[in-house]
Amino acid sequence: MKQILLSFFFSLCLTAAFAQNRDACYNCFGDSDFFSSPSNELAYSAKQLMVYPNPASEYIMLKNSSGVQEVHIFNLVGRKVREFKTVEKGRSYDVAELPNGMYLVQLIDPRGKIMSTHRMNKR
Repeated sequence: MKQILLSFFFSLCLTAAFAQNRDACYNCFGDSDFFSSPSNELAYSAKQLMVYPNPASEYIMLKNSSGVQEVHIFNLVGRKVREFKTVEKGRSYDVAELPNGMYLVQLIDPRGKIMSTHRMNKR
């Protein structure tokens, strides 16, 4: 019984840890009291945000960058490796000097809140 509970808890933690964004967590857990639901406007705009190309080699771009104030790139250890303070429509963000590997790209709104987090593979 103890092993069953531990495996259930472990799978629950993995699902939450590897969810691409907050909306994926809501879909995994259903209507849960653990999470407060975001406003419809924020949820709608976060679904339209996209980081491309993925995998990236020299640059990344944002699809529908409206409402994004900053772009932060973290390695998988959690260390911030790049930060772009100005976001403009159609702008590319240089990632050529980053070592190959997986990164997390956070899109930040003008209030400093995380709009969404995306996995990026650098090759």
